[in-house]
Amino acid sequence: MKTIKLLLVMVAFTLPIVSFSQVQNRNGKNYEQPVQVDSTDYYLIPKLVDKTNRAKYGSGNNYYNGYGVVTDLYMYNSKTKSSKSLFGNKFCLISPIGYSYYRNYYGNTNAGTAILKNEILVSAKTTDINNDGIMDDDDPTYIYMTDLKGENLRQITPDNMTVISWSLSTDDKTILVILKKDTTGNKNCEDEDELLYQINLDKDISKITIAPVELK
Repeated sequence: MKTIKLLLVMVAFTLPIVSFSQVQNRNGKNYEQPVQVDSTDYYLIPKLVDKTNRAKYGSGNNYYNGYGVVTDLYMYNSKTKSSKSLFGNKFCLISPIGYSYYRNYYGNTNAGTAILKNEILVSAKTTDINNDGIMDDDDPTYIYMTDLKGENLRQITPDNMTVISWSLSTDDKTILVILKKDTTGNKNCEDEDELLYQINLDKDISKITIAPVELK
């Protein structure tokens, strides 16, 4: 079966995760286009910010390359007509979702959300670290993983680190991720040094490992 891969519009490993500072819904649009998970009955449906919660996600009128701001992901089963929210009632902001041809065209690039052979990876902000009631660039980004049915969602990067960018191997088994760690405890990673980590993926989520990379 042909695996569909969703990737952000990024062309180099050193590019950052998309900025969340200017967000707003447009034209009453509530969802991005559903994307089928491989050749299954499951579809991944991104939910957009709307007029009832827009104030919680920064300010401004701009979009990143025309994409809306994703506040949740739903897994929909077209056979049973059932759906499941991946993040539930969690206050979160999810990296905008691109399309598979960006990876095909540019090669191995940074990803926001990727549908792999056995799992789905999602970059998301889920902690209002400064308790200002707004999810934006000041809050950390984490990588989450779930299975292809939207079950067993798990955060796979540490709480005290924010993801700057990440790159997925062509065999879908390894992620190299650039992180920043809040070493001062001031809930701000902006002035911290960047750290390189390797994440080894596994179909069994409990066997996923993450370790620093030391370049000599």
